[in-house]
Amino acid sequence: MSLYTNYSGVTRMKIYISVDMEGATGVVRAEQTRSTDQEYSFGKAMQTHDLLAAIEGAFDGGADEVLINDSHARMINISPEDMPGSEGRLRIISGTPKQLGMMEGVKGCDGAFFLCYHAMAGTPAAVLDHTISGKAVYRAVLNGRESGETGLNAAVCGYFGVPVALITGDEATAREARGLLGDSLLTCEVKSGISHAAASCLPPETTFGMIRERASEAVRRISQGLAPVPDTGNGDFCLDLTFHYTSQADCAEVPGTIRLDGRTVRIEGKGMDTMRRWAGSLISLGGSVGF
Repeated sequence: MSLYTNYSGVTRMKIYISVDMEGATGVVRAEQTRSTDQEYSFGKAMQTHDLLAAIEGAFDGGADEVLINDSHARMINISPEDMPGSEGRLRIISGTPKQLGMMEGVKGCDGAFFLCYHAMAGTPAAVLDHTISGKAVYRAVLNGRESGETGLNAAVCGYFGVPVALITGDEATAREARGLLGDSLLTCEVKSGISHAAASCLPPETTFGMIRERASEAVRRISQGLAPVPDTGNGDFCLDLTFHYTSQADCAEVPGTIRLDGRTVRIEGKGMDTMRRWAGSLISLGGSVGF
C-alpha cells in the first residue's frame, strides 16, 4: 500500500479520478462532447453527474482526499463551482497541456478511478470508440498488446504502483478493462453500445447510485490490497502508433522514433510515464495535419 502520511503523522488515503466524457451516463454522440456544439451542455452535465457520484462514493468508502484530473479535450469541463464543499479534501487539475495528459498528478496516490471512459479505436458496438485522438490514431500497440486509453493510462498507474480500482463507461469499455486488469477490477456499466453513436442507456437516477456504490467498494478494496496494480515489468516500453494517413506519420516521425511503414511510428524507451508523454506528443504532431 502507498497510503501516505500527512504532516501531522496521520495516515490518509488519497484517491485519484481521471474523468473523460464519452463514457458518461447518456452520452452517445460526438456533438455532446464538443464545446462548440449546443449539445455539449448535456455531456458536461452528465460528466459532472457521474463525477459527483464517484466523489460521494469515495468519501463513503473512507477516502480522506480526492484529486480530480479533468481529462477530456481541452480539459476545462469540470467547474469547481459544481464540486461539493469538502473541507479542503478535494482538488481539481484543470487545463492543458499537461505532461502526463489524462494521468497528470497520479503519482503518489493510493488508488485510481477511470471515470466516463470509452473503448479503444476499432471496438465494435462501443460508444464513441477512439484512442486519444479519433482523427489521428488508427491503432496503438504497447509492448505487443493493442491498447486504448485505458491500457496506456493503466500502464502509468502500474509504473507508479497505483492500483486501478474502478472504471466506468459502456459495456465494451468494461470488457476491455477486465481483459487488461482481470476480474478483480470493479467496473460500472452505465450504457450498452449499439453502434459508434447509439446506445441503450440507464437513466441518471439509476447510474448515480450505481457509481456511488462501486466507488465506495473500490476504496475499501484499495485499503484491503485487493485492487489490481497493472503489471509493467521493468518499465521498458515499445509503443507503435498507427495513424490514419501517411501524412500524419510523416509529422510524427521525429528524431528518436522509428518509421515502421507508411502509417506507423515506433518509440522505445524506459518508464511508462515517459511512454505516456511520447504518446501524447506524437499523437498531437500527427493530429496537426490539415486535410
